[in-house]
Amino acid sequence: DEDGKVLYQGSSFIKPVYSNYINRQTMNFLSIDNSVFDDACSYIEFYQLLERLIKEYNPKIIAWGRNDCLNIEKSFKLNHLKPLDVRSRYMNLMHVIKNYYNYKQEMGLFNTYQEMTNKDMEKQSHDALEDAIVERDIFHMFKEEINK
Repeated sequence: DEDGKVLYQGSSFIKPVYSNYINRQTMNFLSIDNSVFDDACSYIEFYQLLERLIKEYNPKIIAWGRNDCLNIEKSFKLNHLKPLDVRSRYMNLMHVIKNYYNYKQEMGLFNTYQEMTNKDMEKQSHDALEDAIVERDIFHMFKEEINK
């Protein structure tokens, strides 16, 4: 919320529409195997949760880069569902920080965190929840910085 209190936090893989849709290279990169999808939610469960959160909280969607927004929009088409209002809520925090500090190139999420905190990060696990928590920390540090 506007005070920084977490209103909802959850994590789940989403079952692929097609059983072999995720290639081996992606599975190796994420250090996962097909068993992670045993307890995964369906796409419709994810869609309904996102829809409910949008209706209930009218949130801004803050992400690192453009791909999350583009992929969510593609997922609506792929699953033949009415697009949710994502784009008008979307903020690319990486772009905002890049422009604010006049960086010449984009920085990665974990590199930005390390620079802002002067702390070395452990190896990145490519876990969406971990990334979201790191991004939330960056957002609050950045907000504090610009409000000084």
